[in-house]
Amino acid sequence: MNTEIENILQRIYFLYQKYGIKSITMDDIARELGISKKTIYEYFTDKNDLVNKVYEFEHKLNMQQFNELSNKEENAIQALFLVIRYMDEMLKEYNPSVDYDLKKYYPEVFEKKRKRMIEGVYDKIYNNLLRGIKEKLYRSDMDPDLIARLHVSRIVSVPTSDIFTVEEFTSHNNRRELMIYHIRGIATEKGIKELEKELQNEKEIEK
Repeated sequence: MNTEIENILQRIYFLYQKYGIKSITMDDIARELGISKKTIYEYFTDKNDLVNKVYEFEHKLNMQQFNELSNKEENAIQALFLVIRYMDEMLKEYNPSVDYDLKKYYPEVFEKKRKRMIEGVYDKIYNNLLRGIKEKLYRSDMDPDLIARLHVSRIVSVPTSDIFTVEEFTSHNNRRELMIYHIRGIATEKGIKELEKELQNEKEIEK
């Protein structure tokens, strides 16, 4: 994917995040981006193709960000706290109408996006569990596959649950509490000490 297309996709993605998908027409996109509709159709066959490519681009961007975070991690528990901070940045732009529009008007794109998200989160959690066991921060007697699937199921169910509002779903404190709950259930004594250290570091950052 060349730089010009990526630039177009990123700008369209921000439009969708701000206004939703259904309300943004091809004419709107051409006007906002300062290009002709003819140019848009040189890259995308129709709006369905455009929406699909926008969220393929979003997934690629998220994976790049997660991989960059991997270079900053000192251990498995620190890695989870870095993910929370990254999610804070992502959710600042969260617009529930985007998910609504995708599910209603572009169900195939919605399911593909949801499947990629589930698989991506599972892989990150599963690999984090293996790493934590190796570092003796997590219990060696647990089942990493089961724990990863349980944790993913909690994360995925939150935005579609009647129990949580959008504000609660996007709350830093709620994600933090879920992560602490997750870590305390799998941590060794060494892991608990590392958790307390990260919680203290977080307090210092938030001051």
